[in-house]
Amino acid sequence: MHRLFIYLAGRSKKGLKLVSMIKGDQQKVVSRVYSLKELNLPPTWEFKISTIIDENKMLYEPWVESASSYNELRQRLIDRGYSEIPAGISPMVNFDSYDKAPVANTSSCNVVKTMLRKKQ
Repeated sequence: MHRLFIYLAGRSKKGLKLVSMIKGDQQKVVSRVYSLKELNLPPTWEFKISTIIDENKMLYEPWVESASSYNELRQRLIDRGYSEIPAGISPMVNFDSYDKAPVANTSSCNVVKTMLRKKQ
């Protein structure tokens, strides 16, 4: 099962803030987050995550992406041209009941196709 990483990506393609990790289905997802309600998260989780997104909205864009590990996510972002991504990072919101959490509904999320940048 893939994990869904909710993260804030720098608008200038520099930096990353990992907001949270939640359970996801097998569907591969890369999508900008326009509304957390579509993910069907518990209300307290949704409130905490939306507060963090709102506090950082000037410099960062919220995204949701599925990956099996943080290293896989990090490598994908580097391939897309992001820089200054930390090698190890802990989520800003760490839910104790991760294993008991409901699976997020990702049917409304889009798969974004991007071109890979040539490494310099």
